[in-house]
Amino acid sequence: MPRRIAYDVLCQVLGKKRPMDEAFNSHPHLDKLTPKAKSFSRALLTTTMRHKGFIDHLIDECLEKRPKGAARDILNVMRLGVAQLYFMHVPAHAVLSEAQILTGRVDFMQYKKLVNAVLRRIDREQAEKEFAPAFIAEKNIPIWLIESWKNAYGEEASQAIALAHLKEPPLDITPKYNDEAAIWAKRLNGEILPNGSIRLPIGGRIEELDGYGNGSWWVQDAAATHPVTLLGDVKGKTVLDLCAAPGGKTMQLAALGANVTAVDKSTNRLKKLEENLARTHLKADILTKDLMEWEPDSEFDAILLDAPCTATGTLRRHPDGLWTKKSDDIRAMADIQGTLWHRASRWVKVGGTIVYCTCSLQPEEGELMLKAFLKGHANFEQVGDVYRNLPGAGGDGFFAVAVKRTS
Repeated sequence: MPRRIAYDVLCQVLGKKRPMDEAFNSHPHLDKLTPKAKSFSRALLTTTMRHKGFIDHLIDECLEKRPKGAARDILNVMRLGVAQLYFMHVPAHAVLSEAQILTGRVDFMQYKKLVNAVLRRIDREQAEKEFAPAFIAEKNIPIWLIESWKNAYGEEASQAIALAHLKEPPLDITPKYNDEAAIWAKRLNGEILPNGSIRLPIGGRIEELDGYGNGSWWVQDAAATHPVTLLGDVKGKTVLDLCAAPGGKTMQLAALGANVTAVDKSTNRLKKLEENLARTHLKADILTKDLMEWEPDSEFDAILLDAPCTATGTLRRHPDGLWTKKSDDIRAMADIQGTLWHRASRWVKVGGTIVYCTCSLQPEEGELMLKAFLKGHANFEQVGDVYRNLPGAGGDGFFAVAVKRTS
């Protein structure tokens, strides 16, 4: 059952470009799995997505040509098998046996011999061939994307980004009160990072960790905490948090004493924000609004715009995005970002600050967006330096900048 669910979700992601989390969490048979089986199914999916490019390279070396039409889904059986053999170190006899069962269950009986031959060859050659991590890493990034990073950051940096995607990202948390960071780092066996975040050992259920239930901290990547700091002292100020769900930055602002209005158009995502606020005993006014149509009743002291983006800075957390996004998405998202930033520029008081941020590595959604905004808004000026973080030990890929309204 766990492998069948992983197969179904893989077909949804690669065939219909459906987000992996959405497809997995809504699978009709997910509730039938034990917690251990559910964890295995999820890990199998994530591993397959993270290494899909390299896995496909290994499979293609065993095939004269790929199956076409409906038969192409047999590749997903092979991908799941290779992921287990090559990266999850599941015993070969178990992988081969389960692959044969799965092949029959998904109505590909005629491909049983092919699946068996491909997996056996890859298992056999695994001990004979050794691939450099850099080779594996670059195979896992679509050509258009790796080329865009090379153009933006250079060969060495783009290779480092690709290598960062080989590993499961760390788990960072934000303590509700800064002066309690040392306490929670000790209790959770974590490491305090320079920005005050706490990095925890990977593994275990987050909900079962000490301090989660009473809201002493929340999960938030270290890089994602930086945009709020660009607003400066927000205590007692009115702050508009746009595209706020699921609420990491909302909680940051509320914990710092800001009077927060959090806006998002997704009802489901806002439910998560409400749950997070309730758990942490923090307050914010929550509005379900489409920012392309909504207009506030008054201006705010500060605005945080965490704009929707291609999220290429968080692909190591959501590796399915490597295979569901395309280069055309960048321009489309940049158009939305530009419109939202322009609309937000009318909602901040003179002397107030807007922080624009995205979890994207693409300059079109960061540096070039800033340049275009300042060119079209003479009544704003940049404050401080641009924050640009690349995926790695410092957190996810992120861009953030503060601009001040002068008139």
